[in-house]
Amino acid sequence: MASGRSLWSNSRFTFFDIVMQQKLHAYEGREITVTYNLKRCVHAAECLASAPEVFDSMAIPWIQPENAGVNEVIDAVQRCPTGALHYALKSGAEGEAPNAENTVRPQPNGPLYVRGTLRLVAEDGSEILRDTRMALCRCGASNNKPFCDNRHNAVRFRAGEDLSEGWMARDLKAEGTEVLTITPVKDGPLEIKGLMEVRDSAGRSLCAGSSAEFCRCGQSNAKPFCDATHQLVEFKT
Repeated sequence: MASGRSLWSNSRFTFFDIVMQQKLHAYEGREITVTYNLKRCVHAAECLASAPEVFDSMAIPWIQPENAGVNEVIDAVQRCPTGALHYALKSGAEGEAPNAENTVRPQPNGPLYVRGTLRLVAEDGSEILRDTRMALCRCGASNNKPFCDNRHNAVRFRAGEDLSEGWMARDLKAEGTEVLTITPVKDGPLEIKGLMEVRDSAGRSLCAGSSAEFCRCGQSNAKPFCDATHQLVEFKT
């Protein structure tokens, strides 16, 4: 969910429209509203660690924006890797700006964390969502595809984050746009196009380019990239 005007300045949608359409939980502070999308949350707990006085899973309500300064709340929200948390400033000032670089970070035994200027689109090109942060399923078992829902833990998904030289050269090209367009292909991979850098979970650069197909059936032998194994295992989305 994209909040603030930075992603929606040319859209007919208002922040209120987005909250209502996606059935988000909104938590009001004096100067800031924080929204929470339960279906996008994978309990990475970055918010709890960075601002425990604001985000407390044992409190009711569990988000209390007035318990810290605005900048601290914003920092905690932007640490959320999934896009489950967003904010809007009551002053009407610009909301979250996307990272200057688009990054894709395969998490060990977990999802793809994607950050930047992101567009999730259907195969016909129609836009589903604009955002700055997403956690995308790559185990094949999520009940909320293309987003992760932590099912990788239940199915004991195993995948590292090392890339082979061959796949880097073959799948990533050096040209593209600054907007990262993500297309979940029916019964197939995640097509991602646009300037991007693939990094490991520690943030180290592994490769860069502008076009790649990422596995989402969970069974590619070239993870995180697709090698067409989804056809052999008859993967269905």
